[in-house]
Amino acid sequence: MKKLLCLTLALLIALLALPVSAEEAEKAPMQISDTDTNIATPAIDRSLQELLGHDYPEDAEGETAIFSEPFIPDEVMPDRRIVGTDDRKTISDPSKYPYSAIAYMVVHAECGCDWTGSAFMVGKRGAMTASHCLVCTTHNRCADRITLYFGHKPNGRYFYKYDDGTSYWYGNIGGNDRGWDYGYIRLNSNVGERTGWFGTMAMSDSELNGAIMNLAGYRQGEIKRDYDRVTVVNANVIDHRIDTEKGYSGCPIYNDDYYAVAINVAEYTNYEGNIGRRITGSLQNDMRAAGIFD
Repeated sequence: MKKLLCLTLALLIALLALPVSAEEAEKAPMQISDTDTNIATPAIDRSLQELLGHDYPEDAEGETAIFSEPFIPDEVMPDRRIVGTDDRKTISDPSKYPYSAIAYMVVHAECGCDWTGSAFMVGKRGAMTASHCLVCTTHNRCADRITLYFGHKPNGRYFYKYDDGTSYWYGNIGGNDRGWDYGYIRLNSNVGERTGWFGTMAMSDSELNGAIMNLAGYRQGEIKRDYDRVTVVNANVIDHRIDTEKGYSGCPIYNDDYYAVAINVAEYTNYEGNIGRRITGSLQNDMRAAGIFD
């Protein structure tokens, strides 16, 4: 009897320690800006395992490398007065950079499920998000419609909407190592010329560990931002103490110079910490091969 009780307790503790995908709570009824959200051209899914022949890139510690520079159009020049100095702050004008380059993403899957998340521009036609934002983890079915709202406000207004066709790639779904939890999207038009985009940077362990980073993401159509320190876990994953909510999956973790260094992907249930998938050198090389930076 005692052995059975011990086994039961051990199982409960193990379950509490598992990371939770940050989008899970967003499969409830959503606030969608338009009735025509689901007429977007179906996306084309291709898993990176099939494309590249490996589950996800492994990176050893090396020198910090910049792969792409941020771009800020004149129309969305940043207004630094709206950035808070402590804890999450609601962004009063999400049409200003860098928030203009972060999308409220509404996704419909082949199985009929709908959910929301975040994505962020990294080039004229390229965006990044979390892998589990592109696949229904309940039914293991891929997204067939993706709509991106830039500058979205809780009242349903936005300054730019993209609902044309997409192609996307994603890491191999599954497991507790969040190294797989990344995805990137190629759009059919130069959206980034209007919204701006983040640069991307692969940071060495020594420079990234303990660095203060920003995070901004959407929940129920409202964008908020916070900052705090990050901790290197391994070559592909960081822990961070930046405040988030369920639904922030796919949003950028970035420095003050607007270089994205990781994707927010999950949160732990048993302590105050969240998880980011690092933007590594090999990941950026794969993205370049897919035309994400074109």
